[in-house]
Amino acid sequence: MNNLIKLILKKNPTRLIVHPYEKKIIASFNIKKTISLDNYNNIQDFNKKINKEIGRENLLIGGFSFDSINYVKKEEWNDFPIAEFIIPEYAVKFEKNKLYHYGSDDNLKNYFSSATKNINIQDCANTLSVKEKNLEEWTNLIKRAKESIKNSSLEKIVVANRQKIHLSKIDIGKTIQNLIIRYPNCTTFMYKNGESIFFGSTPEKIFDYNGEVLRIQALASSIPNNGQKFSEIESSFKNCTLRNEHNIVVNHFIQRIKSISKEKIIISDPMIIELENIYHLLTKLQIKIKHLNHLNILESLHPSPALSGYPVDEAIEWIRKYETFHRGWYSGTIGYIDNNESHFYAALRCANFLSNKQTIMAYAGNGIVENSNADFEIKELKSKFKVIKNSIGFENVTA
Repeated sequence: MNNLIKLILKKNPTRLIVHPYEKKIIASFNIKKTISLDNYNNIQDFNKKINKEIGRENLLIGGFSFDSINYVKKEEWNDFPIAEFIIPEYAVKFEKNKLYHYGSDDNLKNYFSSATKNINIQDCANTLSVKEKNLEEWTNLIKRAKESIKNSSLEKIVVANRQKIHLSKIDIGKTIQNLIIRYPNCTTFMYKNGESIFFGSTPEKIFDYNGEVLRIQALASSIPNNGQKFSEIESSFKNCTLRNEHNIVVNHFIQRIKSISKEKIIISDPMIIELENIYHLLTKLQIKIKHLNHLNILESLHPSPALSGYPVDEAIEWIRKYETFHRGWYSGTIGYIDNNESHFYAALRCANFLSNKQTIMAYAGNGIVENSNADFEIKELKSKFKVIKNSIGFENVTA
């Protein structure tokens, strides 16, 4: 698998989704067809076009922005529409130790078929010395969020932050390799559009669906990984504030599932997910249900309280009013539909590289509830930004 990733990156893929733990890779090269949504009033027509291509058993790779209804094409997101799916000229999928080919490019097919397995990528990570950005504005936003929760029906608000990183160049191949190596339990992705490269390593799968079984992951509540003993982490996650934040997301998904099916929902016990920089609390939900539409599932589940807050609509309105930047595809969705199978992930721990501006815009955010502690939230936010900062691999970086 590692050797295949190296081969893929050498060929400059247009789209890339890698999940090392699941031993799964999707990579596409060049674009045969693009289906874009530039005006939300055209969403029904957009969905019809996507469903038509699904019926033709085409592989579609794409996603949606965070706030599709109120999308604003700011400069940093000029290359990305509200939503977009592409049908690649050629693509390769590695899954269950098998290699699948899409398209008719014999040169690329032969190139990837020659890949050997189990050759390790050399760790090319460099820890960066990055100037810390003043977080006073974000801290004030946390205070505003807590005040709003106290005096309204809001129970949770996900407050995001953006950091600008200037650099003279970026080796995107090494950056992606660094993310894969450092975060093997996450899904690393890269989307190239125009002069922009949207990339990251997300811990959150929203759902996967195979036409018969729908699996959902509720990932919410975090603790920075500072080398604590696991017993300390377990004890910390018993904190009422963290549990409440997590349960809001779980209960939201349960209600959404109940609205489409009366079948029994299988719900796991909450489990702790350990990453290099942070711990998360995860609950898995599963239900047997046939003949669901992939886009309808996505519309029903996104944005969840894990990405926006709760109640969702009120939280999104708060974000529109008070956040000082437009999220674009940050906390949106990325993923793919392959015949009757779909996999979608939340676009988190991510950045947008603007090659014409020699700038990276990095994004992260925290779920805030009434009892959230500002100092704790700052530590958590910094740990999330490390995902991007420590993956870039250059010393000539300032923020």
